[in-house]
Amino acid sequence: IKRVKAMFWPILIALVAGHPPVGFIVAFAIVVVGLLVQLLGVRPRLKRRSDAVLAGQNAPRSRAHYAYVALEVTKLVALATGGFLLLTN
Repeated sequence: IKRVKAMFWPILIALVAGHPPVGFIVAFAIVVVGLLVQLLGVRPRLKRRSDAVLAGQNAPRSRAHYAYVALEVTKLVALATGGFLLLTN
């Protein structure tokens, strides 16, 4: 999480220093929310299942991988959109 915080500092400084377009702020918020959902919601489920499988238990199938991939794609699109909006501003 320390690396994640380090990545957000330059962006936060740019937000305070300038006046980015509203679309960029929305895209940035989508990325932050997606990351939080992954870290706090999806990854713990994936970890519990992988721990159960590694312990030799017959764990039920998980759809959490689909949620993880969907969040990754959402973050990718939001980052690309935010970057485009910043470059065209």
